[in-house]
Amino acid sequence: MKTIKTILLLSVLFTVTLFVACEDEKGDTTRPEIQIISPEEDAELIIGGVIGFKATFTDNEGLASYRIDIHYPSDGHTHSVRSDEPDQKDDRETFSFEGNWDLPNEPRATVEYAIEIPEDVKPGEYHLVVYCYDVSSNQAVVARDIILAEAE
Repeated sequence: MKTIKTILLLSVLFTVTLFVACEDEKGDTTRPEIQIISPEEDAELIIGGVIGFKATFTDNEGLASYRIDIHYPSDGHTHSVRSDEPDQKDDRETFSFEGNWDLPNEPRATVEYAIEIPEDVKPGEYHLVVYCYDVSSNQAVVARDIILAEAE
């Protein structure tokens, strides 16, 4: 009987130890949060000007980095192209931008960045996608549509 109690006690201790060890391995699973302050959704920005990007990132543990990706929609979804002539073919290149930056290992950071829009890009609706990573490699993503328009 004493042997059975010993085996049962060891089994319980092993199970508890295993459970605690697995719990520790999970660590931080909370994604960071992104608040894009500017540009606003569907903001009309002038070709040849700048995109004034401003965002606040927060996390329960600490931030690591962020990335901005601006691209013309493709891969099966399209947006309208704005032009003075409705049926005019526009051979200009589409605008794209990608940048990566480190963030301080703190729970909150606000960043500002000016992104230049070349003068020879195609007007239309673009996607602005912001990614944020925390110190535990959790990721958050926020997307916003912006419109690049020619100066009137």
